[in-house]
This record gives sequence, C-alpha cells and structure tokens, in this order.
Amino acid sequence: MMNTNRRRQKHVLGGRTFLVIENSTVEQDLFLERARREAGINDLMIEEGEAPEDFAERLLDTVVRSGSLLTLLGCLLMPEEALPKRTMLIFPAREGEAWTPEMAAETAAYIGGLQAPEEKAKVRILILDLLIHFFAHGTVYLRSTGTSSAPTTVPRGTHSPAGTDTVTGVLSS
Repeated sequence: MMNTNRRRQKHVLGGRTFLVIENSTVEQDLFLERARREAGINDLMIEEGEAPEDFAERLLDTVVRSGSLLTLLGCLLMPEEALPKRTMLIFPAREGEAWTPEMAAETAAYIGGLQAPEEKAKVRILILDLLIHFFAHGTVYLRSTGTSSAPTTVPRGTHSPAGTDTVTGVLSS
C-alpha cells in the first residue's frame, strides 16, 4: 500500500517537474526489466576486493556504454503534469495509471535534449540517484564474500558488505 504521508521525490529539469515513480504497473516493470537487461546491469556484481568507488564507476561505464541510460531515467520518472488527478483522498493518484512506454521515451528525449550547464549538472545528480536506486532495490547484486557465490540483495537503508549506504551511497567508516 502506498504511504501517502511520505514526501514524493521530485526533480525539476528545464522548468518541468518529474516525479520518481513509486507505484508501477506490470507493463512498466517489464519495460524496466528489459531496459536493465539492455544496459547489462542485471547480473553486474561487485568483485571481491573491489572498492565501492571502482564498482560505481564500472556500473556507470556499463550503463553509459549500453546507450540505455536515458531509457532507464524514462522508466523511473514521469512528468508531474501527467499524474492523474483524484478528488477523493481515499484513492490517491497513482502514477502507474498514467505511465506508458511512449511517456518513457518522451521523458528520455526531453532529458537528453537539455543544454544548460546547470541542467546537465542536475541530470548528473539524477544519474547518481538512478544508480543508488538500483542498489537500494537489489537490482545490482553484491556477491557475498567468503562462504557463498550466490548473489544477495542489500535492503534499502542498510550498508553493503563494502560499507556503502544503499540509500545515500556514502561510505561508512
């Protein structure tokens, strides 16, 4: 169930506000899964002894080389103006009702067309948020050190085996 008391994550880019999609549809989940596979990050794992910064760089490099970075952003964001309006509080608006693959493509094209240096800086931060999203939701698996080679997910808001907070991306000491 959606937590309506939590503040929605928003990003203003080029004068438009984009929401991070919290409640997806099956269609969106499948579209995102395909985009993650195309990006080559579904099975990407931190190597034993690899520094978190090196892994983050390798992850970013993989996504950039795949050409799927803007598509991934389009999967995770939607224009605020596309959010369905609801008049009854017991049925809050759900972004998944409005999301379409065409909207993802339009969002990706819009973000890709930004030119102002300050907008590009915002997009770079958004890309980091995207990478953190994949860590936080277990999309990128971390290999357990020692006893097992099976991938393990790291719960949101916890520290990975390498000491990186999965929400903030900050290294713990």
